[in-house]
Amino acid sequence: MSVETWMYPNLLDTLRRFLGDLKLFLYWKFIRRKPLIWGEFLYRISIENVSIPHYHVHIDKWTLCKILDKNGFTIKEIDLYDGYIYVLCRKT
Repeated sequence: MSVETWMYPNLLDTLRRFLGDLKLFLYWKFIRRKPLIWGEFLYRISIENVSIPHYHVHIDKWTLCKILDKNGFTIKEIDLYDGYIYVLCRKT
């Protein structure tokens, strides 16, 4: 499986992405008053001249591992590459 993340192998890219995600989170949580938790975001996208919110989730490696473990998955391999976490896992 793969999931999008704010984490990158490069520290500068990670900080840039993290701050961008933090800015979006704070905007939706405190200005727009949407009931989001950290890692959940709403982006405005336009489709055929109609602007709609798009729900999006970013997760960090530690949280993903915790969720997989809690749901009975054993992680065989995990890799961070270009803003995505790739996981090879098996249901135990």
